[in-house]
Amino acid sequence: MAHAILLPLLLLAGVATAQPTATQPTTKPAALKATIRTDRADATYNSGHPIEFTVRVEDLAEARYTLKKNGDETLAEGALTFVDGVATVKTTTDAPGWLLLTVAVPRPGDEKPTSVRGGAVVDWQKIGLATPKPDDFDAFWAKQIAESDKIPLNAKLTEKDSGDPSVAYYTFEFDNIDGRKVRGQYARPKREGKFPATIIVPWAGVYGFPKSNVVNPAKQGWIAINVMAHDLPSDENDQFYKDQNAGPLKGYTAIGNASRDTSYFRPMIVGCHRAATWLGERPEWDGKTYLVQGTSQGGLLSLAVAGLYPKATAMSINVPAGCDTQASSFGRMQGWPFWSKQPAILETSAYFDGCNFATRVAVPSLVSVGLIDTICPPPGVIGAYNQIRSDQKELLILPLSDHGGSGGTQKPYYDRHAAWMQSLLKTGAPPAK
Repeated sequence: MAHAILLPLLLLAGVATAQPTATQPTTKPAALKATIRTDRADATYNSGHPIEFTVRVEDLAEARYTLKKNGDETLAEGALTFVDGVATVKTTTDAPGWLLLTVAVPRPGDEKPTSVRGGAVVDWQKIGLATPKPDDFDAFWAKQIAESDKIPLNAKLTEKDSGDPSVAYYTFEFDNIDGRKVRGQYARPKREGKFPATIIVPWAGVYGFPKSNVVNPAKQGWIAINVMAHDLPSDENDQFYKDQNAGPLKGYTAIGNASRDTSYFRPMIVGCHRAATWLGERPEWDGKTYLVQGTSQGGLLSLAVAGLYPKATAMSINVPAGCDTQASSFGRMQGWPFWSKQPAILETSAYFDGCNFATRVAVPSLVSVGLIDTICPPPGVIGAYNQIRSDQKELLILPLSDHGGSGGTQKPYYDRHAAWMQSLLKTGAPPAK
């Protein structure tokens, strides 16, 4: 039964201003102290239940607000009048979905008001897919995997210093489809034995990997592989990746996006599957525990690997991207990678939608969602979670979290993820809820 609890306050960091001009102050304004809280601590509600947002902003008399459902449908908008720095917005809804309250706070020295957000979800267990999975989705991916399996891996491992005497560390290179390479890094304990495995897939961008991504799990007793999203080495200097990002990989998510056969995501996902397969064939794997993990783009890739690779036994993903790719056509906010609304591109996107991969996932799963995340909007993330076919799954709803977890708002996920890794390491099973 619903009961009233005040949500802990969210302290927002200061917002950077534009470069000073002759008419602008040369110092940044003080950090903005603004909060939005709901009358339920977890910001989750049942249909028809009153929802109240309390907005607190210091030294403010009035501000504009917009309340939207699923980030797209405007439910209310107008001016908020603050009394002693406090204003409230009340609403209710009879249908499952996500509510996003945005308050535009004007600040001296800023060209634009600062957006402060609050979120809530209604009947989240009933949030489903905006569009059905394509009839040939499974057949398409079965064909991609079958054809890629015909290509020899031609694995090349280069041993390098791990920085820890207990860990062996390597960079690797495998052959992939379309004449591409799969690259990344691998680490394992040096001692004899059999160990659980984990594959770590990357969030969006063009960058190299710190050794710690795999060395730290190996120190704990895992064999760990960290896969590049791109056909690039994982240990070049920062300028190398900046040049790639500004050059051939600029806007990589849109490369070839008019066809499922040419989309940049196709070799990316197949490459992650090939790396997962290689790890699952290592003689040092214990043959029992295999964790797939990632954040944002890595969440999408994790859904793909866990859905396509049969040896995966668990999945842990933080604010997964790429879910609900056709959202903008069905009254929901579209998230990363922000597929174009052109019909051919939207049709392509369905074959790389995390929600559709989620229908294939049947392993214990930990998933997080931020209720003020506009990069990976909650309806898509929750819709994907609701498709996972496992009775051992957890959704961590982070009421105060934006996509980057500002102010430590994703700490509950990282704490729970650490508990999952420890339990899987020791028992092969996730911890009790």
